[in-house]
Order: sequence, then C-alpha cells, then structure tokens
Amino acid sequence: MPLKVLVVDDSSVIRRALAAVIESAPELTLVGTATNGRAGLEAIQRLEPDLVVLDVEMPEMNGLEVLEAMRRLRNRPYVFMFSSHTEHGTAMALKALSLGAIDCIPKPDGADVDANHALLRTELLPRLKAMVGRVAQRTVTGPNPRMPAGTPWTPPSTTAVARPVPAHAHAPRQTVPSLPPRTLTHERPAAAPLPRSAPSVQAPSTPLETRGSYDLKPIDVVTIAVSTGGPKALLEILPSIPEWFPVPILIVQHMPPTFTERLASLLGSHCRIPVSEAAAGQPVPTRGVLIAPGGMHLVVKRRERVIVTDTNSDPPENGCRPAADVLFRTAAAVYGSRVLGVVLTGMGSDGLAGTRALRAGGARVIVQDKATSIVWGMAGIVATEGLADEILPLGSIAEVMIRRANVGRSFAGRPS
Repeated sequence: MPLKVLVVDDSSVIRRALAAVIESAPELTLVGTATNGRAGLEAIQRLEPDLVVLDVEMPEMNGLEVLEAMRRLRNRPYVFMFSSHTEHGTAMALKALSLGAIDCIPKPDGADVDANHALLRTELLPRLKAMVGRVAQRTVTGPNPRMPAGTPWTPPSTTAVARPVPAHAHAPRQTVPSLPPRTLTHERPAAAPLPRSAPSVQAPSTPLETRGSYDLKPIDVVTIAVSTGGPKALLEILPSIPEWFPVPILIVQHMPPTFTERLASLLGSHCRIPVSEAAAGQPVPTRGVLIAPGGMHLVVKRRERVIVTDTNSDPPENGCRPAADVLFRTAAAVYGSRVLGVVLTGMGSDGLAGTRALRAGGARVIVQDKATSIVWGMAGIVATEGLADEILPLGSIAEVMIRRANVGRSFAGRPS
C-alpha cells in the first residue's frame, strides 16, 4: 500500500510541483495539501498521513509551531522540512530537526517549473521513497515509543484540500579479536561548562581492556557517516560525550551548503566538547567535533608531523558530496588501525567502500541497528556485507565510543 503524504506549504507553485512529483511515484500517494501551518495541523489529525512535507516559514503557524503542537499527538507522521537557503530559513530548519523532523531539504527558489521538478525528484523523492520500510516497520510494531502520548491538540476549524486515497493505496553483536592495546598517556583537559540537559558522564575508573569483552586496539580518531535522520541521531550521541573525551570526532552528514554550519552550531549548544564546521588546512584537534562542510568533501592528510583537514569539490561519490567514503578512505591512510568508524542512519551505500578501507587497515567499525535507524541503508549494507564489528542501538553508541576511546589510556586525576 503506498505511503500517504501530506504537503503543507503556502506557495501554490511549490504545492503543484510537489503534487506532480509525489504522484509520479507508485510507492506514494498524495492525500492532501494545506496552505498554512494551522490548516496543516488539522489535516494531520484528520487524514493521518504517514509522511508530511512541511514548510518552515508560513502564515498563521510556522513549521516550528506545527512541530511543537504535534508533540501532543499519539501517532505522529514522519516530517520532512522544506527550508529556504536564507540564513533565517536554515536556522529554523535545523531547529525543526531538534523538535522531531527527520530531515530538511532545500526549497526550490525559482519560478522555473522544470528546474523545480528536477530538484524535488533529486533531493526529496528518494528520501520519501526510502521511508517505505520504516513506516511498514512501525505499522507492525505499533506506535513509536519515543513519540509522547497525550490528548490531541485541536486547532480552530480550517479547510485543507483533501484528496481520496487510491484503493491500492536486530542482529546480534559481533566481535572481532584484536591485538593488545599499547598504553598512551593523555592529560585530562579542564572541564567546560556543561549544558543543563546533558547527563553526567564520568571517566572509567579502570582501563577499558580489563572490563567486559572490549579487548580492542587504541584509537586516535572517530569517523562518523550519517544521512537521513542524522541530526536527530547526532543530537542523541554527541551530548553524551564527556568533556575529557580524548580523540577528535570527524563527521560526514549529507547536507547542502549553509546547513552544516548551522548544524555545527546547534550541536555545539548541546555538547560538552567543541563542535565546528571543518576548514581546509586546519589541524585536527586533540578533542572536539569537526563536520564536513555541505557541498565539499572532507579529507585528512599528514603534513610533516601534523594531521590536518582539507576540503575539495571533487566529483560526488555515491551521488554525495560530502561523501563518507572520502573521509573514511583518507582516515584509513593516515591513522591506519587507530580509527573507530561509525555508520549511522541514512539511505544509500555511502560509507561502504570507506568501511572496507578501514577494515583493510585493521580499524574497527560499529553500525546503528535497524530498529533505531530512520533508514537502514548505509548502516544496513555495511552490516550485511559483514564489515561491522558490532551492530548497536542508537542509545548504546555513545557509551561504546567512550569505552573504546579509553582503551590503553590513563587520565591525570582519574581514580585508581
């Protein structure tokens, strides 16, 4: 049965373009459109769509206000945000991701109908179609337990354009033995002020290699690949990383230009460690997070005795720029076995070839499991190819990163 899609946008040009693109896909059916946020909220309750394409800036209620109101609904649809390339529009879209939207797509900004359709087919349609498995999974397992229950919010009666619905309308952990770690000494940096919402995480009191089954090599860097659903996943993982985390984290999140700078700012406001967009010629920090800039590949290279980042506009790989394969491949060349590769939610296969390079160099790889991924594409293909050392729910990944970064390390002032 095709997924039911609702479009909420105040532009008639965009609504027509979206309707044409959505109705061209047999996996999707357009059940309605709404011209403002208030009408859209009423239509969400009445039409019960699986997916909503929601504009950020609209009259009466904007996209953020709609998302806030949706928090009271028991069964919320998955929401894709439409945002302009303006600084204000991008900032609002990233705020929407923190409120529950799973992805944001740049909004067509011209009157050229053919160009609008081409952009929507390239940027939006694959994301909507990739949700077929996720929606089917939620239908079988029931309402998403992460979505709060409560009394539905009922807006004043507002008309939305409704369309009839056509009649046709996790794997166990794996471990790979490794060589014994060698001891490294790192001083624990001074603690930074912590966000109120961030949980307290203490340095392990004993070396990791003596705890449980984590007999693994030391690491000097964590590389993360993520796409659809990524900002929400990163907002769960990164705020749990403590201020003393001893290695840098390099991230490729598939996003267009301007969005990644705002994403870095959003994540930084929730984290104990610094978060910024990567720049060419920048030394890789001893701690903190660097995010690949939208539209540019991120690479690491050795310059004399210093490891630095670089960016380039080489051709896309796997249809992506930035591409995780580029980062993973160069990290394998520079760091060898001392990399922890992490592949999270996202559609497509970006990260697969890079993961092979990491594993060939002796590095370890963990992936997000299917149950907690919005789209089990990138992580799923790495897992099914047998390249994942562990397959983990999202809520366990930060803990594993912390434990593995502590292998072979001792911190000044840590309890003995």
